[in-house]
Amino acid sequence: MMTISQLKMFYLQNGIEVKPRKDLRIYAMGRKHFFQILKCEVSDSGTYSCDAGDSSTSCNIEVYERELVVLQGLEDLDIQEDQNAVFVVEISLEDVPGEWFKNGVRITPTSTIKIRQEGNKHFLLMCNVRGEDSGEIKFVAKHVECTAYLEVEELPLNITNPLQDKVALERSRAIMDCSVSNPRCSIRWYKGSNVILPSERFEICSEGCYRKLVIQQVALDDEGTYSVQVGEHTCSAKLTVEGFGESRLILDLSKGNFYQERRRIGILNISSIYWEHGTQSLLMVRELKSVEVVAPDEACFECEVSVPVLKAPVWSLKGEALQQGPKVSLEKMGMVHRLTLRQTSVDMNGLVEFTSGKAKSSAKLHVKCDP
Repeated sequence: MMTISQLKMFYLQNGIEVKPRKDLRIYAMGRKHFFQILKCEVSDSGTYSCDAGDSSTSCNIEVYERELVVLQGLEDLDIQEDQNAVFVVEISLEDVPGEWFKNGVRITPTSTIKIRQEGNKHFLLMCNVRGEDSGEIKFVAKHVECTAYLEVEELPLNITNPLQDKVALERSRAIMDCSVSNPRCSIRWYKGSNVILPSERFEICSEGCYRKLVIQQVALDDEGTYSVQVGEHTCSAKLTVEGFGESRLILDLSKGNFYQERRRIGILNISSIYWEHGTQSLLMVRELKSVEVVAPDEACFECEVSVPVLKAPVWSLKGEALQQGPKVSLEKMGMVHRLTLRQTSVDMNGLVEFTSGKAKSSAKLHVKCDP
C-alpha cells in the first residue's frame, strides 16, 4: 500500500511535462509538494498543473517584465583636447546590458575608449579626446535611452618656449628648438624669409609639444636668423657659427687666472691649441653654481671650459646621465656649456654634474614647492 508521501507527482506547463532543472526545483516535505521557479522570466508565464493520478490541481502564472528606468542620466561635457571624457549612467536594473553611440554610430572599445558596467551603473571613458570627438553621446538599454553632448575645445595654438640664440662650431651639429601648446599643431621653419624643408643636413623633429631643427655639419653660411611660425604666432633667434680657430691660453702667474685670445682661421688644427706655460690641457674656466627654483620653473646651469671640445660633455642629475629632450636642453656655445631643466619638481633635488674629459664641475639643484 502506498502512502501519500510516496505518490508520484507530475507537473506540467501549458500541457507539457516540466522536470527539475537549474532554475526549477521540485521537491516534497511530508505531505507537502513544492514547485519552485527561481528567477522568473516572462517566458515562465502560463498554466501550471499538478497531476497525482486520481486527482490534479492547476493555476495560472503571469510574469511581468520589471520596469526599467534611468536613475541618473548623462550630463553634457565641455573639455579641452587631450583630457579624458567620462560619461556615467545609472539604471534601475543590474543585469541589463547597454550600448553607447556617438552621433548615431555604435561605439566599440579601443585602446583609447573603455566601456564597463558595475552593477546598475554603466561607464564610457574616452581618453585624450580630440576636436573630432565632439558630438552627441547616447546610451541605450532595451527601451530606455539618454543623451548628452560632448564639446571638445581645441588647444590654443601658441609658442610656450620660444627659440633662443645659439652658437655652434663649424662642422658641428646645431639644434634650434622650441615648445608649442598643442602636440598636434604643425609649424614651419624659416631661415630669413626662406622656408626650410627636411634634407640630408636639415632634420625637422617633433616630440609631443617639443619641436627642433637639427643642422648637421654646420657651415659658416648657415649663420643667420631662424624662425618658426605656429598659426599666427612666430618667434626667431640667431645662430652664430664660429669657424675653427687658433686659441692661445695665457696664464697670468701673478694673479693665478688665465684668459684666451682667438682668431678665426677656418680649419681646425688640434695642434694649434697651446699653453704658453706648459702643455695642452682642458680646464674649468667658470664653475657651475647652485640653483634654487620654485616648481615648475626652469633651472639653468652654465659653465665654461678652457678650450673647445669635439666630444659632447656628460651632464647628470643625481648620478643619472641626462639626454636632450622636451624637458632637457643641452647647449654648447663655443666653450660655454649650458643645461636647462624644464618643468622642475621637488623630486629633482640633488647634485648636477658636468664632465668633459678631466674637466669636472658640480652644483646643487634645490626645487621648492609652489606655496
